Amino acid sequence: MQVLAVYIDIADIDTTLRFYDAIEVQKSSSGPPSYADARSVTTSRASGAVIIGTATGPYLGVNGAMLSLSVDGTLAVETFTDPDPNTITSVVRQLGDLTLVAASNDGSGHLKLQTISVGSGARLTLLDGSVNLVLGLTSGTTAYGTDKHIDLLSGVSKYVYTDLNGSGYGYYRYRPVNLSTGEAGDYSSWFPGPGNAVIHDSDLIVGEAYVAGLVGDPMEGMRITVVNVYNPLVKDSFLVAGSSVTASADSTGRVSFNLIRGSQVDVILEGTSIIRRITVPTIGTSFNLLDPSLQVDDAFGIQVPDLPAAVRHS
Repeated sequence: MQVLAVYIDIADIDTTLRFYDAIEVQKSSSGPPSYADARSVTTSRASGAVIIGTATGPYLGVNGAMLSLSVDGTLAVETFTDPDPNTITSVVRQLGDLTLVAASNDGSGHLKLQTISVGSGARLTLLDGSVNLVLGLTSGTTAYGTDKHIDLLSGVSKYVYTDLNGSGYGYYRYRPVNLSTGEAGDYSSWFPGPGNAVIHDSDLIVGEAYVAGLVGDPMEGMRITVVNVYNPLVKDSFLVAGSSVTASADSTGRVSFNLIRGSQVDVILEGTSIIRRITVPTIGTSFNLLDPSLQVDDAFGIQVPDLPAAVRHS
């Protein structure tokens, strides 16, 4: 999961504002040609991630069964203790102990689970649990929250949507909407999000580093360059070309890159004499670019040009 900034351009803002007051953004991870999984990632107000069961009570087999969830990356587990048969009211009441998720009746007798957190960063995954089948829940289901529509502003034609659940495979489109009437204009064409990748997310990992000055302050603006040493040369049938990528530290001193798992790269801390060749880890979701255990040569080895000594004449 990445934080992606998606750039939106409203060509004729004055005319658009005559009919609309916000921008709706849609996203697809499947991409062309069908964009089959397209969904709105903005709505009239920010909301949490929601999963709804398909079964109605009375439920048999709830007593002693377990519900297991991943909520924004945190494990949440509840074991039911009320004797069978359980009603939807009983199930909701027993799930009241959960702090990251709100349980309720969806109005039709089905269990509704919704994250307390809202926005595109909210994520709810249903893990394997013995109560899933009874409640009509499917293991492995993942839902995401939505952000609030982007407000249109007079005289402003360029906007940025920040997707906290970004992906290297994200495609986006947008359209103007009227929050009062519900009317909507035409969607833009689909376009790839920034950093859209052809190598699958599962083969990528985030390499990051934090840099600070001698007095402990973050070194905002310090540049780190990652150099391609062409190992691997081919990944997922694509030539891994491009000589290098460079990023600057943000206000917290953080620099990050998406890198291919298992590859070898050189890491250069610009403005210093530190150049390291490392092997990118194959497990995990992120790693420290400056971890000494990753080095191929010596840890934090300083490389210097191999120049012939000048002949001294006296």
